[in-house]
Amino acid sequence: MSIQDLGNIGEFVAAIATLATLIYLATQIRQNTKTLRSNIYSSWVDTSSHSQLIQTEHPGVFVKAFDPNVPRDDLSPEELRIFTAWCFHVCNLFEANYLHHIEGAYDEEAFEAKHRNMVWTLNQPKIRQFWESFSEHVYDRRFIDYVETEIFQDER
Repeated sequence: MSIQDLGNIGEFVAAIATLATLIYLATQIRQNTKTLRSNIYSSWVDTSSHSQLIQTEHPGVFVKAFDPNVPRDDLSPEELRIFTAWCFHVCNLFEANYLHHIEGAYDEEAFEAKHRNMVWTLNQPKIRQFWESFSEHVYDRRFIDYVETEIFQDER
């Protein structure tokens, strides 16, 4: 067996090893993507639950906040503080959902449900007032553009 034959065998073995490595890496990436999506969803559930807990702990605030016939000025300073903190919390959640979606962590079907929730929530009069007061100072420009072109256009 010549040196050239040994070189050819070495190249063949290297090609098989490279192929095995690529298959292994593809499997790892697929598993990592599933884990990432699962973690993102779990985080969303936890954050949503926290938002609902805030509403449960302060029902009077949210009855007034979601009633279009109650002016924002009728909220006491403490109620306004609670409502504003909740608005930041919810808008941060929505922003994270949107950014995860554009990065590919949510598929279209999963994101559509979140989009419908955003449309309903962000179009509530007092929440929209919050958005108009704070969005430019707090949120990612891509999310602001999405809300203003997609959410506020989808009022139903």
